[in-house]
Amino acid sequence: MKFAQISFFCLLLIISNIIAGTTGKIVGTVKDSQSGDLLVGADVVLEGSGLGSSTDADGYFSILNVPPGSYNLSVHYLGYASVTIEKVRVFIDRTTSQNISLTPESVKGEIVIVEADRSAIELDRTHSSSSVSSETIEALPVTEIEEVIGLQAGVVNTGGQLHFRGGRAREVAYIIDGVSVTNTFRENGGSIVEVDNNMIEELEVISGTFNAEYGQAQSGVVNIVTKRPASSFRFNVKAFSGEWLSNKDGVYLGISDFDPAADRSLEWSVTGPIIPNKLGFVLTGRLRQTESVERFERRFNTIDGWRIAAYRQWANQQSIATGSGQGVIEIPDSLATGNREQGPLNITDYGSLQAKLLFSLTPKINISYQGFGSLEEIEGPFSRTVSEIDQFFRYAPDDFGTTESIRHSHFLRFQHSPSSKLFYNLAASFQREDNDFFYRKDNKIALFPGDTGIQ
Repeated sequence: MKFAQISFFCLLLIISNIIAGTTGKIVGTVKDSQSGDLLVGADVVLEGSGLGSSTDADGYFSILNVPPGSYNLSVHYLGYASVTIEKVRVFIDRTTSQNISLTPESVKGEIVIVEADRSAIELDRTHSSSSVSSETIEALPVTEIEEVIGLQAGVVNTGGQLHFRGGRAREVAYIIDGVSVTNTFRENGGSIVEVDNNMIEELEVISGTFNAEYGQAQSGVVNIVTKRPASSFRFNVKAFSGEWLSNKDGVYLGISDFDPAADRSLEWSVTGPIIPNKLGFVLTGRLRQTESVERFERRFNTIDGWRIAAYRQWANQQSIATGSGQGVIEIPDSLATGNREQGPLNITDYGSLQAKLLFSLTPKINISYQGFGSLEEIEGPFSRTVSEIDQFFRYAPDDFGTTESIRHSHFLRFQHSPSSKLFYNLAASFQREDNDFFYRKDNKIALFPGDTGIQ
């Protein structure tokens, strides 16, 4: 028995470090607006969610395990006018309080509608954090989730890496729907799952004194909760196109040449019910192609390297180099066979497909599946750790190779609320990332100058 108790205690510690908060709570009281008496047995319902509660002997109610989002809260009691509070916002790991007063009536009348207010002082917050809702993300002039995170207090985006409160990028924990998705294989950390902005219901950025439930984090936590299926069919498409433009050609080659389709993106999402009130889905996708701001000018071809190496050896033997055989060897123009064509130093193609299925077995039991998949290909030199691409290839851009990254992740969740005072969530995930770098996948070697294959 003692061994079993110790094992159970250790299991609780492990669970507390891997299951992050994904839901919130609504609490409050219901009373008579004239006498001030607390009302017992009033029905409190979150419209369209299947969640609700009744007031106890003290007129108190609580609704647990509420997914983040905006709801209409309705209160009904016999002999009183019903009240609906609109736009009640629920946040991750937070308690929303709503104290409601009902007016007595002898004959049934119209429903009283009230708009909820957000408290100026949030008494239940114990850490430094900021929450960004889906409505806010939609209104922001951003296209990537990293841009949303970088706008929060205490976060700095340096060279494509997110640093919290001056810490290293690998000290940040990433969580999606309660599952850790931190990339532990990459030195600079980050998330192994790419989430599109139109898939996010709420994004919480915790930058200090985070709770014990968030394990393996030193600088900060990024907690993401994805959208739930809508009760009716909805579809949206978003597209944009643009290009870098400047007159500083001396800094960036060809930056004054404008191509409005150099950076283009297409996003779409569809959601709705498959079986009303039982089974729903969310499906999103994205296609994007970007060209680097760094451009090339083809002064040299790949084959020129052989000629230059032979010329350098001959020049050393002839002591042509400046400084009595030591120093710089100037390359004659005759050895540069490039056509002086300009273009982007690298081109990135990205595509993603993300899906979510939610099955409500009963109002208190939900089962969900999520799939995330993405493919990214980069042709040309690049670097994930610095802000600028390798400039050594700006005058000889050919035959660098292709970098390919394929990711797919699968989440399975079980949510159960056996009573008004208890709920639990179980989650399992499979995550995989494959990275490859190649010049030619057939590995053909050039046998002589001008032959096809690896030079």
